[in-house]
Amino acid sequence: MENYDVLIIGGGPAGVSCAISAKHTYPNKQVALLRKENDPLIPCGIPYVLKSLKDVDENILPDDPLYKAGVDIIIDEVINKEDHSLELSSGRKLSFKKLVLATGSKAIIPRIEGINKNGVYFIRKNKQYLSELREKVKEASKVI
Repeated sequence: MENYDVLIIGGGPAGVSCAISAKHTYPNKQVALLRKENDPLIPCGIPYVLKSLKDVDENILPDDPLYKAGVDIIIDEVINKEDHSLELSSGRKLSFKKLVLATGSKAIIPRIEGINKNGVYFIRKNKQYLSELREKVKEASKVI
């Protein structure tokens, strides 16, 4: 079992800020950030992906600040929690003294007639989805 003093679940800006702050405040503590995505997106930059940026890759939250601070990055998903330990989908087990949940938000899709029609898209924090949406926007004659 891997042991951490501080374990943060969530790879977005809140999780990254928390991990870096924890490591700067307590440099001798073992700090890890756990996230599902290999390439986490910067949420506030998503609108720019559709027009201003050349590619979705320009909106990736960089890992360099985490590595420079000495934070471990774990790409996995929690499937079980028991006391002060987590079981991950890969089979790894992590123990922690402090756990921080920084998982962000997920949009609610409203019940609107026609919302499931072809050509209706939502903004999602997913690199592949946004790459496909970007191509659809380029092909569109109208966007509302």
